[in-house]
Amino acid sequence: MSRLSEDDVPVVLVFVVLAALALLSPAQADTWTHLRTGREIWTTGAPIGIERFSFTSAGVPWHNHEWLSQVIFYAVYALGGPALLTLLTSGCAFIAVLMTWRTMRGGYEWRLALLALLVLLLPAGWAVRPQALSLLLLVVALQLAMRDRLEWLPPMMVIWANAHGVVLFGVLIAIGAAVDAIVWSHDRRRRAVVVAVLCVAAPFVSPLGWHYWPRVAQTVSESRLVGIQEFRSGFELSAWPFWGLFVALGVAVVRRARTLGRLDKVDRQMAMLALVMGVASAISIRNAPFFALVAAPALSRLASSSARQARRRPAGVGAIALLVMAVVLAATVVVRGWQDGGVRLGWRPVSPSAARAIQSCPGPMFNTYYAGGALLWFAPEQRVFIDGRVEVYPVPLLERSRRADLLGEYQRLFADYRIRCAVVPTASPMATALLGDQSAERQYADSQWTVFVIQPGMP
Repeated sequence: MSRLSEDDVPVVLVFVVLAALALLSPAQADTWTHLRTGREIWTTGAPIGIERFSFTSAGVPWHNHEWLSQVIFYAVYALGGPALLTLLTSGCAFIAVLMTWRTMRGGYEWRLALLALLVLLLPAGWAVRPQALSLLLLVVALQLAMRDRLEWLPPMMVIWANAHGVVLFGVLIAIGAAVDAIVWSHDRRRRAVVVAVLCVAAPFVSPLGWHYWPRVAQTVSESRLVGIQEFRSGFELSAWPFWGLFVALGVAVVRRARTLGRLDKVDRQMAMLALVMGVASAISIRNAPFFALVAAPALSRLASSSARQARRRPAGVGAIALLVMAVVLAATVVVRGWQDGGVRLGWRPVSPSAARAIQSCPGPMFNTYYAGGALLWFAPEQRVFIDGRVEVYPVPLLERSRRADLLGEYQRLFADYRIRCAVVPTASPMATALLGDQSAERQYADSQWTVFVIQPGMP
């Protein structure tokens, strides 16, 4: 503590808040899908290539490009439960932010403002999902490019491609280095181009083989088509932190447009990559955390700032006391968040009694889209109707399921799939509609789930 300067105090406070937010990262529906898949891979000893969890798509090819993350997730969960798995994913996100902060340049106030924007943009990507691993992999890949260690990128892309589909951003880093070398640094051109080609081809070293890029593109396209929330565009009021950062970056690039060739190659490549990722975030807001990790240091290097540099005067007793209080408060909040075993963080979405009711339900079973992931883990003997793996299910089924979830339009769907049981959230349009249906008999209900048995042949 004695080495802290006065201007280190606000930065440390921000990182204390970030650490608390990261350690309170919630489990989501996809978390359980990844855990169930990871357990199956551990059991069988090989990635799963055929759908085996649902009855609506049983036996169809499953192009799973996240199998490596799923294996890691299940191993960590089996070793230390929800807390250790959260520590893994939150640690990846936290280290990514710390590395990004160390990459920033310019005046103190300017860098602190950019760090504050990161606080606003990053938590959306901190759920317990492979996306958290990609946050760290992105920053590491950027650091390798900055230090001109491009030869490490192709093997890294092989690992990344088997962990998460956002490997595309890592490939863009290699392509950006190649374009920069072709235009401005001819002596590095051949090496950079070879590395870029190898990075583009690296995802082929996966169970998907030559189909990797088309399958990832298909998954994104279908997710947008059926209106999945995280794939929505960035053109909405709640995305103002993203647009503030994107517009500021665009202004800085325009101001430096005539002198791009004289900029340091790291600054130039980072700015170009950030612009491309900004466009990707405008199309799909789920990319905004990745954009922020590149745009913040790029903007700090491009924008001229007359702000003062950080003061190196030692922090006083009052400042140190404030930091200690902040750490104690953050630790208290985290402990309270976990004191019930993570129930409030989504780690027990299905109670034991609900799981028993669901397991005893006669099939075929209907469940809503967002319930599928939890049912895969807590009711493994039941084949689900649908879950969050968009790449497994045909688009018409996804659309019909969505209409049933949101509007309660289920009669024809139930008839077509001969549904005998329905597991729906208690506070949902589906639950309300089924309560008024004479063919649906409520077998179980709690604050989260209601289980109905559907009598065949009744109107």
